[in-house]
Amino acid sequence: MTECPLAYSTVSAEGAQPASFTLVLHGILGRRTNWRRVAKALAARDPERGFVLVDLRGHGDSQGIPGPHDVHFAARDLDTLELPIDRVIGHSFGGKVALEWSTWAEGLKETWLIDSNPGVRRDTEEETTIGVLNMLAHMRFPMESREQFVERVEAHGFPRGVAQWLAMNLKRGAQGFDWSVDLDIVHALIDDYFERDLWPAFETPRVPTRLVIGGRSTTFTDAELERAIKSAEREPTVKTFVIKEAGHWVHVDAFDALVDLLSPAR
Repeated sequence: MTECPLAYSTVSAEGAQPASFTLVLHGILGRRTNWRRVAKALAARDPERGFVLVDLRGHGDSQGIPGPHDVHFAARDLDTLELPIDRVIGHSFGGKVALEWSTWAEGLKETWLIDSNPGVRRDTEEETTIGVLNMLAHMRFPMESREQFVERVEAHGFPRGVAQWLAMNLKRGAQGFDWSVDLDIVHALIDDYFERDLWPAFETPRVPTRLVIGGRSTTFTDAELERAIKSAEREPTVKTFVIKEAGHWVHVDAFDALVDLLSPAR
């Protein structure tokens, strides 16, 4: 038995004993709790299925995993989860990890990418990831309170919602609240995410693959959106959905619509 290096938790309907599990992967600077609400809603609709929420390497409680730190090794970490996983859902960075994993994962029957671009891309206004990392690198910790951290993030021009989401990565210590994520690891992961081309894995997938795009998101250019739609028209194992009212945070902006898409009766 290989010890799993990832911190994870499971979600299922009350009293249920799931026969199979869906793996749920968060985005960069996220953690497994980000998707608990979605998992609970899906489990209520499908009590025979459980959901595995993980902290990807360098995030949440999954610290100290040796490098190299890239999409491929983040996907290799998933091989150590000894559960009957036959479905994976990944948001943003987690979507690319899911797509990479789908190229070899045994027993996998379906992959879902949530506003996750399979191709090489630059940093866009997807809450300006590089901008967030640069801001954090110049912040002085510890801080007196979570609210002080939120106020300082807002002062850098980021929305309060983003500031509160980032504050989930604070850890209380003897001197106050400190940042708990290794930014060097996150930089390495996001750099590889931008540089790795997985369009071939999406366009001719090993297992059925579904892509959900936020209509207000900047993750896809018009040309990339057209490519994703045409891929679905050409390849029967690929489906592309656009939720017009959602931005990059599809599970927040269009919770009900996303849960409907991810539910069994679709």
